[in-house]
Amino acid sequence: MNKIKIIFAGSSIYSTYFLETLLKSNKVSIIAILTQSDKPKGRKKEKISTPVKKFALKEKLNVLTPNSLKNPKIIEKIKSLKSDLIFIASYAKIIPPEIIKLPKLGIVCFHPSLLPKYRGSTPIQSAILNNEAETGYTIFLVDEKVDHGQILFQQKVVVNDHDDNHSLTEKLFRLGSNHTPSFLSDYANRTIQPIPQNHSQATFTKILSRNDGYIDISKESPKNIYQKFKAYYPWPGIWTNWDGKRLKITTLRYEDNKIIVDKVQLEGKKEMNLEEFKNGYRNFDLF
Repeated sequence: MNKIKIIFAGSSIYSTYFLETLLKSNKVSIIAILTQSDKPKGRKKEKISTPVKKFALKEKLNVLTPNSLKNPKIIEKIKSLKSDLIFIASYAKIIPPEIIKLPKLGIVCFHPSLLPKYRGSTPIQSAILNNEAETGYTIFLVDEKVDHGQILFQQKVVVNDHDDNHSLTEKLFRLGSNHTPSFLSDYANRTIQPIPQNHSQATFTKILSRNDGYIDISKESPKNIYQKFKAYYPWPGIWTNWDGKRLKITTLRYEDNKIIVDKVQLEGKKEMNLEEFKNGYRNFDLF
């Protein structure tokens, strides 16, 4: 069989796991990359490329960074590439109907939850917040609704007690990327039959903001604070208010149903060990 011609769409560092694996495969050919455009960051507002763009340019791949996928020129460009399919892993853009219909095998997407559970942008954080014993990933066909399309493959993954957002994301994306080349080959050979989602069982996640990391030491249980700490690591992190300022808890442990805080960072100050912080702020009495 001829190699599957793929347009790869992704933006995050985790997306590069899939791209690297696919490039090593003799089953597929990456004909173009879709990734988000450069964004200004930091005090100097220097434009920063996505990890996928940096990786792709090193590999001398054809990179497209459209601000809008509804731009007729972009749609025509994607059409001209005549891909067999588009594969998405953490691209963070909605695909319009005009593009969905272009590849002959459709658009295939990796989502880090067991759909229809935890549709949306924060499935891993939601699984940790809800203290799930297991989660997983889904590979599905994209349709015109978010995370709504027919399921092609799912794999369950155990959530360990020490897993945080970063480690669980790493685990899911590594596992998913390892299986993707052979899976796509099976799908192209029509040995995989799409299965509709049970939409009555769908649950939805929300977009996080910095304010979601707020904790109320006096009202929230130690277990709830610990789950928030894991779910929101490394961003937005967890924080509370003290002396009129935001106090971020940067390192903690959960032992014998108690929270043990190791490091904190007061707004506008550097990170400090808790004991060092208490020595500098004698009136501190939160924990």
